[in-house]
Amino acid sequence: MNRKIRAIQWGEIPFFFITTPLAIAITIVYFYPQTHFSALALFSTATLPLLSFFIPLSPFHFLYPIRNALVPLLALTAVFLLWILSQQTWRKYAVKSGNTHQLTIVEVKKKSSFAKFNDGEVVFLRSNQFQAGDQITVEGTLRRIRPKRLADTSDFDFYTYATRKNIRYSLKPHRVALVGRAPWTSIQLHALRWRDHLGQSLTQGSRYGGWVKAILFGDDREIEGDALTLFQQTGTLHVLAVSGMHVSVLFTVVDALLKLLPGFRRWPWIRFLAGNGTLWMYALVSGFTPSIARSAWMFSLGSLGKLIHREGIALNHLFASAFFILLLEPTHLFHLGFQLSFIAVGSILLFEPWFTHLFSWNSWVGKKLGAALGVSTAAQFGTAPLGFFYFHSFPIWFLPANLIAVPLSSFLLLLFLLLLPLHLFLPNSIRLFLLDQPIHTFIRIMSVFENLPYASLTGEISWEQVWIFFLGILLFRNAIIFPSIQQGIMILLIFLAGILWPFYG
Repeated sequence: MNRKIRAIQWGEIPFFFITTPLAIAITIVYFYPQTHFSALALFSTATLPLLSFFIPLSPFHFLYPIRNALVPLLALTAVFLLWILSQQTWRKYAVKSGNTHQLTIVEVKKKSSFAKFNDGEVVFLRSNQFQAGDQITVEGTLRRIRPKRLADTSDFDFYTYATRKNIRYSLKPHRVALVGRAPWTSIQLHALRWRDHLGQSLTQGSRYGGWVKAILFGDDREIEGDALTLFQQTGTLHVLAVSGMHVSVLFTVVDALLKLLPGFRRWPWIRFLAGNGTLWMYALVSGFTPSIARSAWMFSLGSLGKLIHREGIALNHLFASAFFILLLEPTHLFHLGFQLSFIAVGSILLFEPWFTHLFSWNSWVGKKLGAALGVSTAAQFGTAPLGFFYFHSFPIWFLPANLIAVPLSSFLLLLFLLLLPLHLFLPNSIRLFLLDQPIHTFIRIMSVFENLPYASLTGEISWEQVWIFFLGILLFRNAIIFPSIQQGIMILLIFLAGILWPFYG
């Protein structure tokens, strides 16, 4: 199918006018708390979204006749929500002291945990022996997290990481005791415990249990760093994060089951509620990471638009999902998963038709192969600056690796979803074979690409260079639609400026 890139009208993406000022406001509140910059950020974020109501092509333009009543109401609502944002994002907590602390585990990592005090402040706990939702008493040393001079720019900056999560202390326990479980009002904590229970029941005795949990729930705590590097070097790390692929596979399974019921096609609202209800339950069990939250919001908004016959474009759904995620958890703006997920999907939406047209040829196989190459290339094209910034490398063999990894991981996800209920009735030998053999094959195939010559291009860039390269990428898309020699020269100069920035910046 020959799909060409077209120009996007501002009226097609009204949520751009809401999400962009919100992201700017979060950034300003973070870097300049309690200053006039914060007040300016809150004011601009409260007023700029109103512009979308006056754009002729906006989906909200039908409300134009009652704008006089809506504008004050929306402005007051925006100011109220942003006041909550300014109070809750990086709020000030009381100074902590003493050697005995009452905590609730909220998230478990590979070698540590995040726990919270009774007042809601989160602390970095140097222990991973408990599960999410456990209430514990800890005797240990509470230390303030302070900045350290990094020996190399590639070293992990824990102080910045903790600050962006509003974490001030780390706690090294000397003695820990379990005293109870979180109340049932903590739905997400119990969902995480249910995830751990399901994963343990399915993978008991498996050599690759950690890989199964990673593909099924995005839980990579049991995968060693070297194994993750394998997927990072081949550009296939995304298959271990719960994202759009999981959502599409899950909804396909649910929809296929619903179609088996007689007369179900006549009840589209039931299909909508059942499909989206299952999707959001899966997102909750998967820990509501930014990538799965983005997929859930985009899918729900898209399916709702089809149901009410007011379909918008996927790019507007992307901005809308970012808005809701940042409104509920502003610190996600600085989350690596949030940045990579949204930029990858945005790049696919903006560039995939052009790359697909570039790679396709006139045959059924050629079109399918071109579509797969187009999606992978578009995603890597957009995320390359962040890849260099965070991982200091770029996978050279990402195209052939993704041609195998994406369909294979989709098959594995479908297989593991089916095994979740069926493993209770299968003999252990068959269950372990179905879990271990496909994962073993998957890892062997990815190892082939990692060991190829020139597997990755290494380098380091600054934040300034990231923004310069993103500017060049956006101008490149405009040049595709409206090609000219002047635009080509401008793009070359911008990319050249990005490359030479360390020498003159």
